[in-house]
Amino acid sequence: MIGSLAAGLIAAVLGASARAQQRPAILFDRSDPRAAAIERDLGKRLQGVPFDAVDVDPGRLGDPIYKGRIAAGLSAAPFVVAVGDEAASFALDELEDETVYLAGASLVEGRLLSDGRASGMLGYSVEDVLDALPDSWRSGFGVLYAEGYESVLQSIRVAAAKRSIKIIARKVERRRDLAPGARALMTRARAVWVLGDPLLARGAGFDFLIEESLSQGVPLIGSGRWEVERGAAFCSEGAAAGIAGRAARGVLDLLSGRPAGALATGPPGVILFNPKVASRFALRPKEGAWRAVH
Repeated sequence: MIGSLAAGLIAAVLGASARAQQRPAILFDRSDPRAAAIERDLGKRLQGVPFDAVDVDPGRLGDPIYKGRIAAGLSAAPFVVAVGDEAASFALDELEDETVYLAGASLVEGRLLSDGRASGMLGYSVEDVLDALPDSWRSGFGVLYAEGYESVLQSIRVAAAKRSIKIIARKVERRRDLAPGARALMTRARAVWVLGDPLLARGAGFDFLIEESLSQGVPLIGSGRWEVERGAAFCSEGAAAGIAGRAARGVLDLLSGRPAGALATGPPGVILFNPKVASRFALRPKEGAWRAVH
């Protein structure tokens, strides 16, 4: 009995030692300008902490040899920190068992968030979005989301309850459900926040939502700059320094064997708004951290 217990303790110590000697990997999306700022700040905050920095070039992801080489390198790490949208999607889609800590992604397929491997934070602040809403939009604020975003919806509900904002949520599980679901939501909501699954926030799906927004007179709120540039009224963009600060604490927690916690939304930052769309819907930029994008 004693021998068995001692062997177990020795195995645990050796396992912890081996894990401590492994270097986490930080995967950067080189096409994302915010990722570069987060990378610089995160590197400063992690001085003295050994890690492997890996770039992913979205333009080369069609090459299976390129993808395989990056995936093989990442699989040796105890966990992966993904900075930017492409880095997050690559790590969650190409790696099977590794914990992936998101640092600022705003566009991720919900199916990749469903298996519980993702922790860290998304690139937008729930509080910033809700505080930016005009009073007239608060009596029925719609949220359109895909499977995998349930924890984000819950954080929205909690923050909204503190602000006396009524949330009307609609889940879209399949592409064919988008049109009827969005139409039904827009008949009840004063504005609709589109969470960042590509099914909703890119391609034909997003084009449809913009058309419905204009025809029904219901503004859209995006999850990133791309949507605002193409017709959403505004979005939140978490501050790079805040994302890097939280990510650095997450890295230290994971290295210490502490869980990083569930996926959360990001820190405060700026509101990016589309002036033409804002004017159409009588949205007046508030003083402070509002920035126009075109």
